[in-house]
Amino acid sequence: MKHRYKWLRILAALVVMTVFAAGIMAYLIWNGQILLNNPSKTRYPVRGVDVSHYQGEIDWKVLGRQDIDFAYIKATEGSSHVDEKFSQNWSESALSGLAVGAYHFFSFDSSGKDQLAHFIQCLPDREGMLPPAVDVEFYGDKAANPPNPADVEQELGTLAGRTGSTVRDGPCNLCHRGILEPVHPRKV
Repeated sequence: MKHRYKWLRILAALVVMTVFAAGIMAYLIWNGQILLNNPSKTRYPVRGVDVSHYQGEIDWKVLGRQDIDFAYIKATEGSSHVDEKFSQNWSESALSGLAVGAYHFFSFDSSGKDQLAHFIQCLPDREGMLPPAVDVEFYGDKAANPPNPADVEQELGTLAGRTGSTVRDGPCNLCHRGILEPVHPRKV
């Protein structure tokens, strides 16, 4: 009988320690002491973030103190949409001390020419800003029903190929794995 109680006490102690450890881990994660999505600084010495209205209010002074070097801010999408937080994020990002640039979210449903005109119209000038970027990723049903790769190449080429020569230095592409592989399998 004593042996049985001994095992119950050991089991209860293990449960208490596990709950305590889980509580400490949750606290450390919640307060940013442990970052679950934090790649190796050795493998990726230059790191940054991209932000849009999805992140809500951003404290740019706090973001500037994080272990990152740059931020890209979503400016536009397609041929007519402007991110609702772009103007606020763009002006407040100057407080961060980070290198900052703007990006355009590529739409498979608008021409590259129209997207380029819209992006250029909305892109403010700032001394030392990063080159403009184009974010290419599947949305809606595009993963299940991908667009024709040749059409994507043509429209993205019109947008990204002229973005650099029309706006500033060459463009930077933020592309999710698998998007351009059918177009340029060896370049992605």
